[in-house]
Amino acid sequence: MEAKPNFKEMSLKKKIGYVWDYYRLHIGIVLVLAIFVISMIHHYATLKDSVLDLLFLNASNAYDTPVDFDEFLTEQGFDTNKQTITLTTSLSFPLEEGSFQSDYYSTQALAAMFAAGDLDVFAAPKQIYNDFASVGYVADLRLVFTEEELASYQDILIYTTDAETGEVFPSAFDLTGNRWLQEYSYYSDGYYIAVSACTDSPELTKEFFLYVLNY
Repeated sequence: MEAKPNFKEMSLKKKIGYVWDYYRLHIGIVLVLAIFVISMIHHYATLKDSVLDLLFLNASNAYDTPVDFDEFLTEQGFDTNKQTITLTTSLSFPLEEGSFQSDYYSTQALAAMFAAGDLDVFAAPKQIYNDFASVGYVADLRLVFTEEELASYQDILIYTTDAETGEVFPSAFDLTGNRWLQEYSYYSDGYYIAVSACTDSPELTKEFFLYVLNY
């Protein structure tokens, strides 16, 4: 039987070769675990808390210029190293009234967002906005804004008729020609922005609306 080499008597080069030959599997496992642990530490160390969740349906600029929310967050007293705003632009529906259930993936994803309560701002093209607004996806703006505040935006107010109760209520602002929308090219015209019916941050949502409307 071949005698086991004396590790202490080996040269540095032979020691490295010996360790690699006999323990490379163990080394590989340790490296993989180390990389995983480091990546998880980095992930959670850099993870930001989302203070506001936005959904823009049929966004033209879904994968291009990212929106910089730092100015707004700073104005509201948030630390941009720790807090952020989440904007979802990947959901799309055909632009025909009554077709909002024709896209299975988008319909299921949208339902999940509302069921989880993870939505503060809902925006959509005018062609399909009412399909969502009339069945309870958006809130009455009078629950967030005062009558005086709404009066100052009367020219761009959008009204919706509740499909169940028949009540007519102010539900959105028309962002046609809006400077903020144009800067990020999310939609050309006829784009409505509303307060989500499941928002848990109505005051911050209101401040975001005022920021966009007065951009």
